[in-house]
Amino acid sequence: MVRGDKQYTILEPGQKTGPTIVGDLKTAKEARDTFHPQGQIYLTWSEKTGHTMERIE
Repeated sequence: MVRGDKQYTILEPGQKTGPTIVGDLKTAKEARDTFHPQGQIYLTWSEKTGHTMERIE
C-alpha cells in the first residue's frame, strides 16, 4: 500500500465479506454507488488506526 492510503470494504446487508478498495473515501463511494448501491462502507485499515471495522456510511 502507498503510505497514507486507507482500505475500505463494501458490505451488502447480511454479508460478512465484500470487495476491498484501497485509496480514498471518494473512490470507495464511487465503487459502492456503481456496483453495490445497497452496500455499507467500512474503514478496515488505515495507517493511523491499523486494522479496524469502523462503519463510515
